[in-house]
Amino acid sequence: MQTGNRTFSTITATLFALSANVSSAATNSDTDGLSTAPMLATTFVILAVAVASVSFIFCKKAAKRALEEIAKRKRLECIFDNLPFNFGAIDKDGNFLYLHYTNPPMADAKKLREFGGKEERAYMRAYREISDTDAKTVKFEFDSPNVGAQRFEAFVKVLPEKTFNTPCFLATAINITERYKNQKLAETLLGQEKIFRIALQMIAQNRGFDEFSEWLLENIAEWLDCERITAFKFADSGKAACLVEFSKTSAPVLDFKMDESAKFTAKLRPQNVLVYNSADTSADDFDAVLPSLKAANVKSAMFFGVVDGNDKLVGCLAAESFKNRQKFSEQDRNLMANAAKIVQIALDRRESFRELKESEAQKSLILQTIDNPVILFDKSGKIKSVNNAAAKVIGKSADAIKSCEDLAQICGRTPADPNCDLHEVIKTKVGKIKQVHIRDRLYEMSYTPVVDNGEISNIVMISTDITHLNEDGNDLPALTKQPNAAPQPDGE
Repeated sequence: MQTGNRTFSTITATLFALSANVSSAATNSDTDGLSTAPMLATTFVILAVAVASVSFIFCKKAAKRALEEIAKRKRLECIFDNLPFNFGAIDKDGNFLYLHYTNPPMADAKKLREFGGKEERAYMRAYREISDTDAKTVKFEFDSPNVGAQRFEAFVKVLPEKTFNTPCFLATAINITERYKNQKLAETLLGQEKIFRIALQMIAQNRGFDEFSEWLLENIAEWLDCERITAFKFADSGKAACLVEFSKTSAPVLDFKMDESAKFTAKLRPQNVLVYNSADTSADDFDAVLPSLKAANVKSAMFFGVVDGNDKLVGCLAAESFKNRQKFSEQDRNLMANAAKIVQIALDRRESFRELKESEAQKSLILQTIDNPVILFDKSGKIKSVNNAAAKVIGKSADAIKSCEDLAQICGRTPADPNCDLHEVIKTKVGKIKQVHIRDRLYEMSYTPVVDNGEISNIVMISTDITHLNEDGNDLPALTKQPNAAPQPDGE
């Protein structure tokens, strides 16, 4: 635009100079020069028209460039106004030289400190870090109370001094609240998954129920920021008995009873998570346990019911907070539900082991009362168990026999292949019967393999004293000559 004006001024000045010359020539001409006046006038008119045309063209181009510049600025302003993040140019004193902020109440801020002292210090610290080091950009995150305690990701970068003719920096703030929530959720789920994975590993390793449950409940209490986690079991009378507990408080244990008519029990039946808050004046859903909650001064609590295979309510898991009222999140509720299920798995496992031990005890009792000598081998031929009758016949204690490597050590001999019959049974998976003299008594030994899914798991050797079958006893020496008879061991 300025170039067009200068050109127009130059042409105008030239035109006036020519006009002056023409006028002077017309004034000073003689009679002969009168004939040249019209020609000079015509030339002047032509020049004037030419100058006007050129000036119009230059002015039109300058105006067009000015309009384009205005349109460009409007487009940039439109883009800036619609950017989804905040940014601003800030001088070294924390004053805004330019600000684009998506939240209207703060869009007219003049100083960085208007957003809060914490944010101002963070940005100015980042600016000093860039100024004092070789860093080109500093990145950090912060929570802003100005927009509902949301999370922002900030970038600070030094701007060229010529931008605003003073040292300044560009500060950018991008709202990452949703991304931050998703990240925290992912961390939460990973943390919970780790707790449950370790818990299941402890169950698989047959850790004692008390050891396992204390570890699990302690981790759940820490995760939920609760002072007490309790697993309750309902007796046949409906009384809630503390099965296992992790507690950081001396408050009395909740005392309540399962009642068919209680809303609390009805809500627990479908395994819902129930959240109690002492600020809730009604709390109708907690009728059965409400007096106990108030007596213990519980601020907030969470309950999850546990049912058996027949959908019968057998207990519940309770998390209690005595310091603060908590609004348990959906992840907290899922954690509580999964913890209750794992406790149930552990209880079932413990019950199974109890039944197994009872069964083993019964079998051991039966085994010890049998008059026949019995020895149990594993699949490799090692001795696993021996009853009292076998120990008496062999002449060693049961512990001494179980510590022996094979039958040869039991008999006190080391023949070339003392366990040939046993090895044959292991190899062929077919039982074998043989007769053996031991201390002038004749025994019939039966090796019976226990086959599970086509593989031998154990071999049972049962001996029967058949000496009485020989009425006069004269055939005893002859029996030792039988092919399947083993040599009589030396007496001890």
